[in-house]
Amino acid sequence: KIICTSNTFCIKAPFSLTQSKQIILNATHALFDKNGLILEFEPQRQRSMPYFDCQPFADFTAEQEILTIGNDELRMLQLTNILDLKSFQEYKPWLALFEILQQLIVGAHSDTNKLHQSVKQNMQKWIGYELQKNIDDDASATAAVKQKKVVNPYLDMELLKSFAEFSPNQNKRFELRYDTKQGNNAGKMNALSGDGDDEDDDDSKLDCFGKNELPNYMDEMMHAFCTQTQVIRLNWLHFMDASCYSFLSPLLCMEKLEMIRLHRFCKLFQHCKLIEIYCGQKLNVDEKCCQYIYKFITKCNEKKKNVALRKLMLYNVAHSSVFMSNEAFKSRQSYFKQIQCKFCIDGHKLHQNVFIFEW
Repeated sequence: KIICTSNTFCIKAPFSLTQSKQIILNATHALFDKNGLILEFEPQRQRSMPYFDCQPFADFTAEQEILTIGNDELRMLQLTNILDLKSFQEYKPWLALFEILQQLIVGAHSDTNKLHQSVKQNMQKWIGYELQKNIDDDASATAAVKQKKVVNPYLDMELLKSFAEFSPNQNKRFELRYDTKQGNNAGKMNALSGDGDDEDDDDSKLDCFGKNELPNYMDEMMHAFCTQTQVIRLNWLHFMDASCYSFLSPLLCMEKLEMIRLHRFCKLFQHCKLIEIYCGQKLNVDEKCCQYIYKFITKCNEKKKNVALRKLMLYNVAHSSVFMSNEAFKSRQSYFKQIQCKFCIDGHKLHQNVFIFEW
């Protein structure tokens, strides 16, 4: 099974298509795998792909077959819909989530006013679902280590120490989430932003999908895309724009602090090594923001195997009194140097006040 990690395709090989959905449905039902998927495409950016229309010369004109030798990067195919043959369910509404996710992490503006409210709600649910999935993976790994510790007396104790053990608070959260799931979501909590603006926000309280609500293929598709993402570029202005990603702001941004929730981005994109944020002179790196970044980096250093992020860049930061003097800047450098983090403010041809944190 091939998992798509993009909604644009470049097929550099001869292949045939049909312009009739009914034809492909009939052929698939009669000849092919009943558990397969049908992909619908359209030309991207209104640039047509060169093809040969076989219909006038074919023995079976109703097939409406077209033949192409392949497309290139200038004539990409846009994935517009996926049809699940087993359930006869269309994934078009779910592909809207995937497109939002793609646009979000490259800093592109997306007009979400055109989206139905259910799509926005599903995007919020997906974030909660993906975060809880990662919590479940960590819980399973820890439980496995604990079980081995009792059964096998010859385990390498140094190896055991490298695994993170549950704290009492984490155990309590895990039990609460387990009880909630067992009760058929009767006690599901609809909190979006968590209890506070700390790294220890309880992600298990976030609203998420119920059982079988998210199609398996879309789950694997979006998870694979997140896993392969190593660089994230965000636009802070988009989170404040009501026509863009403001509906995700309670989930991905601090409520009382001008900063994204770094720990949640790291859980969603576990292999991301670099996050760049264009601030548009609206994000101010003040004392509280520095303390938050300091605390986050400290935890990254404690869990090197779990957090891939190693660099944070903030472009066009608003002027802050914290760094107005050279003495204050050097003091802040020494502050971050304690946790093996290189902090500097750099100039750029297109952007002013580029703040760089690298650890």
